[in-house]
Amino acid sequence: MSEPRVTLVGESNPYGSDPHYALYPLPERASGGRLCAVLGLTPRKYLRRFRRVNLLDGPRWSAPKARARAWAVASACPPGGALVLCGARVAAAFGHDFARSLLQPKATLYVGEEERAVRSLVVPHPSGLSRLWCEAGMAERVRAAIEALCAGPGESGPPSAVDADDDAEHDLIAALATADASSVRA
Repeated sequence: MSEPRVTLVGESNPYGSDPHYALYPLPERASGGRLCAVLGLTPRKYLRRFRRVNLLDGPRWSAPKARARAWAVASACPPGGALVLCGARVAAAFGHDFARSLLQPKATLYVGEEERAVRSLVVPHPSGLSRLWCEAGMAERVRAAIEALCAGPGESGPPSAVDADDDAEHDLIAALATADASSVRA
C-alpha cells in the first residue's frame, strides 16, 4: 500500500474520535478544511497528499498523553517522511518551543529502540483561533514551507508517495505507544 510521506499532526477532533477524520477537509470551517484551503488543494488532493493524525481521541487536552502519542507518531513516520505540527500544544508535545520553531524546518532525534531523525515543521493551528493567521503573508509562508517540506531534502516538485510496511509500522506504534514520553528530545 502506498502512503504519503508527510503527516499532518493535530490536537484532537471535536467531531469524533475516528482517526479517518483527523484534520479532515470537511466541513470547510474545521481545522482540516482551513488547512486544505491554505494549501490551495482540493479536498481530494489534500487527502491523497497527506497522512493525518491527532494526538488525542477526546476533547480534553492531556500533555502527558499527547507526549506519549507524539513519540508513537514520530516513530511511525515513514523513511524520508516528515511531520507538520499544527499549533503550540502539538509542537510542545514533540518537544519544540512554538515561537522559536514556527516555520523553521527541524530534524528531531528520537531515541528508543532505534535512533532516527524525523523532519518536522511547526505551523500555526488552523482552527481559526490563532491570530498568527492574521499576519500579512502568513498563509503564503505556511504554504511555501509545507511545499518545501513535502519536496524533501534534495528533491523538487510536489510530494510523491512511498511504499510503507504497514505491519512493521503497526508493530512500532504498539511498541512505542507505551514508551516513556520523557525520552523524546528536541
